[in-house]
Amino acid sequence: RHVVFLKVHKAGSTTMLNILSRFALSRQLNVLMHNETTDLSQYNTKIPKTKVMSIQIGEKYDMLFHHIVFNHTDVAQFFPRDVKYIAIVRNPFDSFISMFKYVYTRWNHHTTKAVERTNPRDPIKEYLTHPLNYSASPLITDLFDNRMSVDFGVNLTKFREIKKSPKEIGNFINKIDKVFDFVLVLEYFEESLVMLKRLMGWSLKDIVFFKLNSFKEIIKKTENTKNNSSKDWLMVREYPEEFRVMHRQWATIDYAVYSHFLRVFKEKMKSQSCNFEGEVDIFKQMLTKVNTFCSNKNGMNSLNIDQTMWSKTFEVTRNDCSLMTIDEIEITGILRKHMRVLYRK
Repeated sequence: RHVVFLKVHKAGSTTMLNILSRFALSRQLNVLMHNETTDLSQYNTKIPKTKVMSIQIGEKYDMLFHHIVFNHTDVAQFFPRDVKYIAIVRNPFDSFISMFKYVYTRWNHHTTKAVERTNPRDPIKEYLTHPLNYSASPLITDLFDNRMSVDFGVNLTKFREIKKSPKEIGNFINKIDKVFDFVLVLEYFEESLVMLKRLMGWSLKDIVFFKLNSFKEIIKKTENTKNNSSKDWLMVREYPEEFRVMHRQWATIDYAVYSHFLRVFKEKMKSQSCNFEGEVDIFKQMLTKVNTFCSNKNGMNSLNIDQTMWSKTFEVTRNDCSLMTIDEIEITGILRKHMRVLYRK
């Protein structure tokens, strides 16, 4: 029940936040979270102690799953020794594209706007061709320069040197590999969740989800934007190999981190019991039923999921659907109220 989840940017982590939020609410657990915003310390390596939801003196927190820049020493002081450290990774190029489009459409982000002004027809190509022209300062605020590794806590004072040194990159990977008990892979999301469920002793209901912050949302928002004829680049789904080559040269640390944890994940997946694939298949079938039920708001009031060899019978209610489909801001607000009731503050 004690979990620190590193919410890596644009790696399915909003969906993971929702899963973990519902778990905390259902078990009456306390959560290390900011008392005002949805991130904890995404532009700082220290958690602001005076800005977190407080608990009783001497007590430790149960869970953390909002954005931070990982600092093991800083985080560990808030949790019991049996805490599990979990993270998630995604193909760095796909993560970059998702981040670029997301902050452009949702935040009107200054970097993406600057890139678009230079090349309005193909800002993705412009950024990948001249990434140094758009570097943010300080580095910890840069969302496009090896952001996955920044989230994992790479040493920013030696950042430029590490990018160019396979040895330094290897040292960084060895450091974080010793800390994290399990790293999910977005490209194997359902398999990752089943493995997480097994590691933590959870149930299949605990890991049921409704996909959030997807590319479809970006498309929908773009289609509703006036004068979007010049925004064709937002609709592109396939990119030339040269774009991927340029990005690999820029995001050297991220690719090494991703390759390492993908390899480790596949090794762990191979070592699962022989009925693992069957459990994943059943889980995917459950997800289809749950997503259909939650999408049809005019249907029945609850959905019963039959018992299997991997799970007991459980019920999905309209309230479950509501929690699964609300955004990060809303569910964080619910968690904040939960914390205030838990500690009457």
